[in-house]
Amino acid sequence: MFHGPFPPAPVAHRDDRLDAFEVGSRRWNALVAMGTCPECGSEMNTALTAQTPMTSIGNVSHRFLSTCTSCWARVYLPVGCAVRDHPSVIGFHTSHGVELDTQPLWNLSWALSREYTTFDSAQSCVHLRIPIETDELHLSVNDGGTIVSIAETG
Repeated sequence: MFHGPFPPAPVAHRDDRLDAFEVGSRRWNALVAMGTCPECGSEMNTALTAQTPMTSIGNVSHRFLSTCTSCWARVYLPVGCAVRDHPSVIGFHTSHGVELDTQPLWNLSWALSREYTTFDSAQSCVHLRIPIETDELHLSVNDGGTIVSIAETG
């Protein structure tokens, strides 16, 4: 379900390895989502893809492929992972009493499951539905990773 880089020191020297992995993964994903290579700091080119490489995370139909313009880094990131830190997503969770920064990514089914996304080929974007209780946040994210529409229902 989840694959990501993890340095060797936490494995040998930390009791909270799972927490360290989650924090590192969140930082890695946030950099990629902002178009910055987490390896070398260069710019990344991003496009939607239906490819599901062996080292990808999540069971989603489409994800972003971000490729570094300077080094070897190629990251396949589900749309939910790319928008996790967007102010609208954080605010929606906060308004429902959920501290998103305390939730490990693997507990956010909307970020990792195809059940919450649909691909719109006419607009070349992915629609993501984030449910909490009886409310939902709906995001449309274009081919380059930019949120182009936000709506809340419920």
